[in-house]
Amino acid sequence: MNIKSIYAKIKFCWSQADDIKSRAYLLMMTTKLFVVSKIPAGPKRIASDQKATRICISGQAIYLRLQDLGVFYEIFYDEIYPTNFSSAQSPVIIDVGAHIGLATLYFYRNSGDRARYFCIEPYPPNHHILERNLQDIPAELFLIAISNHSGQLYLTDQGYGHNVHIAKDVQGYPTACRTMTAFVRQQGITQVELLKIDIEGAEQYIFEGDMDWIDICQNIIIECHSTEIKAEIEKILKNRNFACISRAGILSCQRKILG
Repeated sequence: MNIKSIYAKIKFCWSQADDIKSRAYLLMMTTKLFVVSKIPAGPKRIASDQKATRICISGQAIYLRLQDLGVFYEIFYDEIYPTNFSSAQSPVIIDVGAHIGLATLYFYRNSGDRARYFCIEPYPPNHHILERNLQDIPAELFLIAISNHSGQLYLTDQGYGHNVHIAKDVQGYPTACRTMTAFVRQQGITQVELLKIDIEGAEQYIFEGDMDWIDICQNIIIECHSTEIKAEIEKILKNRNFACISRAGILSCQRKILG
């Protein structure tokens, strides 16, 4: 962030926050994030701040930590996710890598209570805040990971809470995992209006093995963490009759209408 960016974000928060407390918090924490990120030990100091503060934005109560501000601005200020997808009467929205629920809250603004939300977040500190953020919307929460097998894997946090990776050995945090196909079958899901995936470089594992789940999806949004992963996933989805658009690291794919 630079000074111009900070000013634009503070102006945005001032217009969107519902009360003085929320405005003051966002002003203070946005400034702090900018200052702390400029020092060598900044990332560790940001990651160590686990206190979540309640703010109100456009009628929504949101719990945020300092480390979550970057994701908050990406979703609500930069609007990195499209919302012109919900044509179904009772759409199913699956958020894989739900973090603290900010993307789901953003989708909720568009789809409201008529949608069913399935939020998957394997990291307990994030999942705890996820529960608080989504307590007032019709969301089902799952403390599991989605990968290329069903069983168990290990996670490691590289900092900031939204930078959790699959560990290369058993020294990380153990968590249950499912394949995407196993998950939708277990939940009895037969149609997915939107699948959002943001799992810090492990997104390619979802596209390995049984990919029957793709056939029930209408829209897939993936935050790709390398150009190689993006190219591989885009090829798979285009072969499955999806049209794909890439913008700012986000691959947005919509099923083509035949006929």
